[in-house]
Amino acid sequence: MIELLNIVLRAVQTGAIYASIAVGLNLTIGATRIFNFAHGEAVMIGAMLGVILWSSAGLPVVLAAAVAVAAAALFGAVTDRVAVRPLGERAHTTAIVSTLAIALLLTSGFTEVIVQGSTGTDTRRFDSFLPWTETYSIGGVFITPDRLFPIVVLGLMLLFVRWFTKSTAPGRSLGALADDREAAAMRGIPVRSLQTMAFAVGAALAAIAGFAAGPVTQASVAMGAALTIKGFVAAAIGGMPRISGAVAGGMALGAVEQFTVGYLDTGLQDPIVLIALVALLYVRPQGILGQSYRVV
Repeated sequence: MIELLNIVLRAVQTGAIYASIAVGLNLTIGATRIFNFAHGEAVMIGAMLGVILWSSAGLPVVLAAAVAVAAAALFGAVTDRVAVRPLGERAHTTAIVSTLAIALLLTSGFTEVIVQGSTGTDTRRFDSFLPWTETYSIGGVFITPDRLFPIVVLGLMLLFVRWFTKSTAPGRSLGALADDREAAAMRGIPVRSLQTMAFAVGAALAAIAGFAAGPVTQASVAMGAALTIKGFVAAAIGGMPRISGAVAGGMALGAVEQFTVGYLDTGLQDPIVLIALVALLYVRPQGILGQSYRVV
């Protein structure tokens, strides 16, 4: 029973990281109907740039995180302006390639800068920035503050997204853009500017997730591609583009991974995740919380 509780706790902790990444991805997809393949690079910026500014440059941890998040937001906006907007109406089908190109360019640039640094590697150690670093045992259930922190961040992120989309004019405009882009344009809503804002906000949320998870995942230039896939799988399982779907999908993905590791074998983790994804989408193509649409 204690082993089961520990696995469930690890599943929630892992799922919170995936859900945090998927929230920003779903926000962007919901407003633009475009899959941003460079989304994971925003996670990488949050972790890698954040830890460099904090541990190497000596900035206070809050300021380092804020600068990294701002840089990721700028990166998201530039991605839209450079890789998506010039495509016009073709963006929905070709943006995957163009945003992938942006992701590869950023990864290459970061690799050149980081590898030429003092460590000579493309990874950086991400120590805990919390005042509590010990692992506590409560009745045999192990509690690690670093691993609980992403859960707290996910909760705050969801509160922010709800406030932003329900209580601010730009957020409500994003909702109108998601419902009907052409109708929003006819009503005078600046759809292009809002699209750029959606990319920026989505990237900022991804960077927050990256920094919060840094002590758990560590910081690596190559982490973007892997986390893009994890975020996409979580969003697909939960149901695009619903924010609640991102949470459900992230938790489901975390559960599948941790139960596979706990009861089967670590090497089966990715194959079983893919099998579960295919099986779920075969039965429910729209995801756990997604909506089905009738095409006339």
